[in-house]
Amino acid sequence: MAGASTDAHAHGAEVSTIMPIAKRTRKTPSQASKESAGLNAFSMHMFDESSSRTKAKLRGEQAEYMGLALPATLSTTSADAETIARGYLQQALDSASLPSFTAPASDGGATEFKSLGTETIPLTGTTTVKFRQTVNKIPLYGSLITVELDEHNSLVSLNSVLGQPTGVNPVATVSPADAVKTVAERAGGKKQLSDIVPRMHFYFDPKGSKWRLVYILENVPLGTAPAKKPGGRSADLERPHFMDYVVDAHSGKVVAELPRTPSMASTVQQAADGLGVVRKIRVEKTGNGAVLKDSAVNVATYDFDFRDPTTQQSSLPGKAIKNPPKWSPAAVSAHANAVSVAEFMRDVLRRNNIDNKGGPMISTVNCVVATASHKPKEWLNAFWSPGLHQMVYGQAVTATGLRSLSINVDVVAHEMFHGVTDSTSRLEYALQPGA
Repeated sequence: MAGASTDAHAHGAEVSTIMPIAKRTRKTPSQASKESAGLNAFSMHMFDESSSRTKAKLRGEQAEYMGLALPATLSTTSADAETIARGYLQQALDSASLPSFTAPASDGGATEFKSLGTETIPLTGTTTVKFRQTVNKIPLYGSLITVELDEHNSLVSLNSVLGQPTGVNPVATVSPADAVKTVAERAGGKKQLSDIVPRMHFYFDPKGSKWRLVYILENVPLGTAPAKKPGGRSADLERPHFMDYVVDAHSGKVVAELPRTPSMASTVQQAADGLGVVRKIRVEKTGNGAVLKDSAVNVATYDFDFRDPTTQQSSLPGKAIKNPPKWSPAAVSAHANAVSVAEFMRDVLRRNNIDNKGGPMISTVNCVVATASHKPKEWLNAFWSPGLHQMVYGQAVTATGLRSLSINVDVVAHEMFHGVTDSTSRLEYALQPGA
């Protein structure tokens, strides 16, 4: 939609089409905005009244640029969305009407745009086409261009984050295997990295204020050791369960650790138990009983018997919750609230579940991370697992017994929308972007 994410990892099946930047006249310094050393953002919306003159100029140029992008037999209403989006993107890059939007030059390396796919947004009736910037065929971590079209394939908005990787050798001197070895030493062993493939990127290091050629290892599950404070004492805060590691492809050193576990804050609101109210839940019959599964919205809920979802991840989602003997109050809360979130996505946002493909929305209750627990069976946390694409919930010890964190619909919605972020823009869970 109009406000596009700026993260590097928009998910979805990537298609291999590459858009080269046509030879063009560089916009003069007086026309172009001052470029920073890192990533530069640009945003334009055709319904913004303050840019009416710019819109008029762009529309006047459209015939020329769309003629370059389209075969003569096609029109903007009959061509596919990606072809049209390429035409608008090329026009914007070359137009003097948009002096702050240019294709960065990078030490002679060819700047191209790789298509990440097309998505229809039912809420707005628009279509978005996303592209990733590459230089010398290497993607830039953090780059993203989103072109939004209306039902007639007219341009609605264009949002971008582009970079200019300079002063970095594009040929790696460290092997992918060595990068895996380095990360394994930090993550607690090589076993959990067996299915993780290092992928090469240009990465702007904000600490060193320079570009690097790196390997990025995504969704690395961490070991069980608790986080450490500078003095060597265990930290009070729980460490993330998954991490992205950024390894310099020339020095072999880890230059960034990016948390991938969107964990909730380590506090629990003490409020009236939502399960004191009778809830209507849809369940699935099995044999002489039923299980907590709602096929209408593809929601299912499981029990983990107070085991550790980090050390026993392979056992998730756990056992099906059945009746008889009776419904677990914690599970009913997680189940009913997940259904409410699924219905909100469909009815209000017009989004088909977390992945927008009707995929399962799975919850597991009664989880305990041993290294972060201070009382038996208590774990004051909940998180979305990016590797397993499901929720796990802890619980608090109260005067009246254990209370699952899933009793709060705002907690359930908050955590499940981390899954939406994970499946669309993959923002880092650090500082402003994803936290």
